[in-house]
Amino acid sequence: MCLLWPLHYVVMYALLLLPLFFCLAEAFSANITVKFSPDKLTRVVSGAVSPVDVQFSDLPLGDHVFELSASSVDTSETLVTVEPRVIVLRVDTANTTFRRAVNVTALNLGYASVKVRARQDGNNVGGRLQTEVSSLPVSIIRNEVSSRLDMVFGICVAVLMAVTYVNMGCTLDLEVIRDCIVRPVGPAIGLLCQYLIMPLAGYSLALASGTDASMQLAVFVTGCSPGGGASNIWTYLLRGNVNLSVTMTLISSLLAFAAVPAWVFCLGRTLVGDSDLLIPYSKILTLLISLVVPCAIGILIRRKLPKVANILTRLLKPWSVILFVFILSFGVYCNLHLWGYIRWNLVLSAGFMPLLGFIAGAVASRLCRRSLSDTIAISIETGVQNTGVAIYMLKFSLPEPANDIAILAPIIVASMTPLPLFTAMIVSRVYTALYPTPSPTSSPLVAVLPSKNDDSSDWLNLNKDSAITGGGVNGLMGGVNVNEGGVNDTVGGANALSRDSDVRSV
Repeated sequence: MCLLWPLHYVVMYALLLLPLFFCLAEAFSANITVKFSPDKLTRVVSGAVSPVDVQFSDLPLGDHVFELSASSVDTSETLVTVEPRVIVLRVDTANTTFRRAVNVTALNLGYASVKVRARQDGNNVGGRLQTEVSSLPVSIIRNEVSSRLDMVFGICVAVLMAVTYVNMGCTLDLEVIRDCIVRPVGPAIGLLCQYLIMPLAGYSLALASGTDASMQLAVFVTGCSPGGGASNIWTYLLRGNVNLSVTMTLISSLLAFAAVPAWVFCLGRTLVGDSDLLIPYSKILTLLISLVVPCAIGILIRRKLPKVANILTRLLKPWSVILFVFILSFGVYCNLHLWGYIRWNLVLSAGFMPLLGFIAGAVASRLCRRSLSDTIAISIETGVQNTGVAIYMLKFSLPEPANDIAILAPIIVASMTPLPLFTAMIVSRVYTALYPTPSPTSSPLVAVLPSKNDDSSDWLNLNKDSAITGGGVNGLMGGVNVNEGGVNDTVGGANALSRDSDVRSV
């Protein structure tokens, strides 16, 4: 005898009636027609309330309950709300059409949808049936307040960077820059890493991120961007070759007019198909002007007002720290609306890009037997991307709000870039404090011929800190300038002149 007797009869009949139940439920939901007017909401400003009419038709006789809900795309954050959430209809006459008004409120930018589900209570099945009968797609864009805040942030960064470049120009030496251009071994290594390794790395990281097409394009475009202006500041803070860094930034920005379009049209279309990808040539030109003009002003100040140049140079380090703190804090505040779209795979792929650039630049420099200061400059120039070019390209190539969401990738790259650099700076300071280098005055001056890898081969090093030239003695970075009248501290080095002695280059 069956252990479930006589309950097994109930189970058997329930299993036989279950397919019939699903067929009836499907027939019930298929007969209902629900339409939205308008049928979609596009470019709804964040914070706006949009009235929508919902039309119900082909309803069978009886009571009907419909539930309205909102769902978001690519984020767990709630982007829209809908009121009322429940609509109750009673049909007494066949072929009756009902219209109800609902309000859709946009909360944050992105893509969402409003769904209508039909609910029927049936005592014969002992449960509740919910079937989606219609949906309303919604796209939300940024509001005017957020756009103005972003514009203010951009203006503040441009002004602060211009002031920083003026200070940076006070530390430059045109003769050293000329030598870098005449013998462009260092710039050639940096440009090879910048426009060969980084675009391929960006494309590989984009495919490995597993995100949608627009976000993959954002990661790839960031890898194709030229060297960033912040690379010059970091090179100075980490005691690298600032003259080489500025030279590479200038040449990299010039080559961006050809290199960026070539990579984007070669590999970018494999990510987004036949979408129109616009190259921000005006933005690249603006970057060139914003680099050359302030640096030229700084060089002019150094020649005409050396005392003022000394003061500006001393202020460069604390000013750079203030600049980085401002950009990081204000930038995060301006883009708080994007936090809901952050995913671990995007953070890993975009955050690994600058670290990969630092490693590639350092390895290539050491393989070519460059000096430590040149290695620091090339490594930083390769790893620090000009994310402004990528952001502008995405802004004009993708529709709203996809463009505002896609800029999250270059923002993550810009946010993750300072982490290894800060770590390197702290390690360098700790090492210098524990193992200080001996003072140049504590050991005799020894003339050393320049190495083959030294771009500035016209110089002779004295105890690694000074050089004998046909006109005198030039000390690199922090020497003393001794004239007949007294002592004058300079940033670029020390120049000892005397009427009674004539030191000639060996």
